[in-house]
Amino acid sequence: MASFKISAPGRIVLAGEHSAMYQKHFVLTSLDRRTKLTFRELPRGWPVEIEFPDVNLQITVPLEEVRGFLLEENQLNPNLRIIYVTSFITFNGMWRTFAQRFSLQMFFYLLYSIAVYENLDITSFHVHVTTNIPLDAGLGSSTSFAVCLAACFLHWCRLQSDYHENIEFNRIDFLMNVGVYVKDCEERMQDYQCTQIDTDVCVFGFATKSLLTDDVEYSVEDWEEMARLKILLIDSGIRQEKCDQATKMRQLRSECLFTFDNILNELNDLSIKMYNWLNLLSINIWNAILTEQEFYYENLQCCIKEIQVLLRSRGLSNEAFNRILEIAQNMGYSAKLTGFGPKYAYILLPPYITNNEIREISTQLRNENYLVISTSINCDGVRLEN
Repeated sequence: MASFKISAPGRIVLAGEHSAMYQKHFVLTSLDRRTKLTFRELPRGWPVEIEFPDVNLQITVPLEEVRGFLLEENQLNPNLRIIYVTSFITFNGMWRTFAQRFSLQMFFYLLYSIAVYENLDITSFHVHVTTNIPLDAGLGSSTSFAVCLAACFLHWCRLQSDYHENIEFNRIDFLMNVGVYVKDCEERMQDYQCTQIDTDVCVFGFATKSLLTDDVEYSVEDWEEMARLKILLIDSGIRQEKCDQATKMRQLRSECLFTFDNILNELNDLSIKMYNWLNLLSINIWNAILTEQEFYYENLQCCIKEIQVLLRSRGLSNEAFNRILEIAQNMGYSAKLTGFGPKYAYILLPPYITNNEIREISTQLRNENYLVISTSINCDGVRLEN
């Protein structure tokens, strides 16, 4: 019987989160906080077992009920699938909280979509999904969750094929197929413009410089596989809501269009510079040229500081993030908020930093009553674990 494990990274917005909606560049990359999925087939006649500990969900569903959807599916407009799924999980009393409902909507929507279009034979199985990506923090937890589920069901489908031994998990066509299902699911469940780019980063694991456009959802102007870099994520203790950021940007625009355009252009230029410095730093890490690493890291530090100072001066960063910047500067580093609807700030650490130095920085931040996560960026995308 089939049994395997899959993981997918989160994603982090390093720059451009405020100006992205005005068709300016923003920089994203993969974050090595991962969603992990364990799957195993169960003996015939057993139920479907679903465990999502992070939302306190553990249920068993009779296999007949799960398979029964497919009898109705052939008569349904695919556009109604999310509505039917929501009715199915609600009628059967599967959820108590909105987080549980959201997780189950995504689970069954992807399961049924792949069953219909890929001819997946749904038999009894157990699935367990957990994550160390902070939830509801603008770090890609929902996309990472969806990528794990889509990769799981597609991989299971291929294991049922007579030709599964010739199909590699990391083949580009397989990964692109994962992305297609995730993007479709997220677009139907969330009102969010960047579903495609978030999906690509979590599937493939690259760093990207992108911008939104009028005629398509987004345009990737550049993307690279870059060297891993260590960062610290600092929990600000609050969440700066996306709608509040958008309102503030509109206010700035109404006050003085000329000044507003200058802000946008400055944020755009800094985002482009940051991406270029990251790429050059990566090249010199791979070539082990320490003096060049120091040079490009210092340029990155300047970019990060300039962006956060600009956001602060225009009232686009609240006092919690401004305080983190001050603490970081006192230690010789720069910090800025991250994400669309940010809760966390980040400090990008130099590639030559020691573990003892990281512990010292983390301790100082914790002494200021901040929760600190040590992790890295530019990591692998979705992968099959050993």
